[in-house]
Amino acid sequence: MAVALDRKRNKMIPERKVLFVTLPGLILPSDIINVIFLLFLLLLTVICASRVESWYLLAPLYLIMLASIAFLVWRHRGNPTPCEALLRRWYPLAFVVIIFFSLSRIVHHVLPYDIDSELQAIDYAIFRVHPTVFVAPFVNPYAMDALQLFYASYYFLPVILAVRLYSRRRMDEFEATASAICLAFYLFYIGNILFPSCGPSQTMQSIHTVPLQGKWVGDFIRWLLFALEPYKWDCFPSGHVGVTTVTLVYCYRFERRIFWGMLPVGVGLILSTVLLRYHYVIDVIAGFILAGIVVILSDAIRRAWCHRVLFTPAQSFSQASTQPDKNIS
Repeated sequence: MAVALDRKRNKMIPERKVLFVTLPGLILPSDIINVIFLLFLLLLTVICASRVESWYLLAPLYLIMLASIAFLVWRHRGNPTPCEALLRRWYPLAFVVIIFFSLSRIVHHVLPYDIDSELQAIDYAIFRVHPTVFVAPFVNPYAMDALQLFYASYYFLPVILAVRLYSRRRMDEFEATASAICLAFYLFYIGNILFPSCGPSQTMQSIHTVPLQGKWVGDFIRWLLFALEPYKWDCFPSGHVGVTTVTLVYCYRFERRIFWGMLPVGVGLILSTVLLRYHYVIDVIAGFILAGIVVILSDAIRRAWCHRVLFTPAQSFSQASTQPDKNIS
């Protein structure tokens, strides 16, 4: 019978049991986060099939995504090809995008209402004025261009940090960042499903007497974002604020050199959410709160996850050990 070495116990074990020994080290926290959220979406799609648009397309899509995770984990127990090793690490962030576009058939279909009036009332109760109306005179065309660029940077900040960590082969920190970013996106997606809202730019046009106009690129970026957005009910809580905050936290922890360059962009992005009428202030507050929850949960998951795939500079980039992670803090 074929045997293999159990490094932890320093003894030989039957080959057929190797999978059960190594599997805890092959499955990453980002795998668990993606599997749980995909199962949630699959269950929601099947249960609410009568209200989900093209459920017969979504259900197979989620099954294929689940199967692809299983395949990549399975392939990683041996000697994965460089392409498989690359997909193994980057698929979670790719899935964030795929799932976002798939939600256009779920959000506001499963729960066909919106809470914009309630969010407006909360803002007004706090400030005794509608914040987006109050700040409108201060947003001139030059400011609009700058703020719109800040707002669009949301799509690049997490990727910049991830690429930086990956290119330096700091795989433990890359995995921690990817897991936190995935968790952040998925919790915000759940917020979109439960609390659909369009935002001030869509629902308060009658009281916004000062138009938003850019000088050079602002109008084009605004048009492009609205054109590419798969669904409009994605205001509460603010994913722009939450994901950016999580990205800044992990950038401060792992890449402080680029953190100081990313910080002013992140602050400008957060300010732009209200100044450009994409979000209510309560969306921003909820985004900060949920970002804090994400960081706490992500840290707890890292501490609890004792056996993970750990890449070291001495190993081939596509090889992995199943040693416990010592860099847990």
